[in-house]
Amino acid sequence: MKAIKFGDAVEIWRVRISIKARNVRQRRDRQVPCVMAVRAKKKLHLPEQENDAMPPPPKKNLPAFGVANYMPLQPLTEDDISIQRHRTMMINELRKNSPNPRFIEETMRLTFYDRRRLIVTETATVASVAELYPALFNPYQILFEFQRLTEIDLTESLRGRMREQWRALHLLCQVDIADQSDMDSDEYGEIMMSSGFLLIPALMREQITFDMPLQESTSEAAPSLHFRDASDPSSEGVIFVEKMMICQVSSIIEGFSTWFASFYVFDMSYPKYAKKTLCFIQRGLLGLKDKSKTPLTVLETMRKEANLK
Repeated sequence: MKAIKFGDAVEIWRVRISIKARNVRQRRDRQVPCVMAVRAKKKLHLPEQENDAMPPPPKKNLPAFGVANYMPLQPLTEDDISIQRHRTMMINELRKNSPNPRFIEETMRLTFYDRRRLIVTETATVASVAELYPALFNPYQILFEFQRLTEIDLTESLRGRMREQWRALHLLCQVDIADQSDMDSDEYGEIMMSSGFLLIPALMREQITFDMPLQESTSEAAPSLHFRDASDPSSEGVIFVEKMMICQVSSIIEGFSTWFASFYVFDMSYPKYAKKTLCFIQRGLLGLKDKSKTPLTVLETMRKEANLK
């Protein structure tokens, strides 16, 4: 594990102290009825001049989609002490030569509420989350966290839909469909599904380069995806969030799945340069609907696909 930069360490320590102090203060305040009554009264009877002078609340960079478990309830069996214990045991397990995956999954399940509180309510940085929950930072756990949020197996869902749609995507892009030749059906399917994912940006009229960054970090805060060789369906790649590499991926399909899931997991909006591509994955492949407006290009592509079936 790389050494944490001094600035990140200070930020992590500040967030942890702030969270602990805030939790203690909120618990104590909730136990004093008169304090809660005074706070409620102040909110209802603010002077007009003071109310006008108050700045508007800051806008959270909320994702443009809804999920089933966006803010889960804290399990009745858990409190601050037990959450801290789970985190410590999880980190100790990760240090072993052969960590127990079932133990990691169970502790991640029990601490799911705490991660959502950190990310959504406390707006903790990705570096802070990595310090507290290092087990999250691999493709398997990011996809598992997506499933905790949406109750959808993202890998299976995307593979199933792309298996049905890769041919239509190639036809719409006017790209020749490769001959299966001597390849078995599984290998051929993997190549064509990978190619289908890479064709989506062109269909959405977006110029997205998936090349590896020249430096160890990127300037983009939102999740970004990079491959060593995007022409190879088994190409390795990396995903960056907030200028930090959060995980490595082992194929084109795993890369796109984990990249998409990262927006949900870290509660981030789609960046402008890839908004239509990500919307197409959300609406066209997964069928995930929300109250936001679907880009016209996405709707047109979905209609053309339907006509090809």
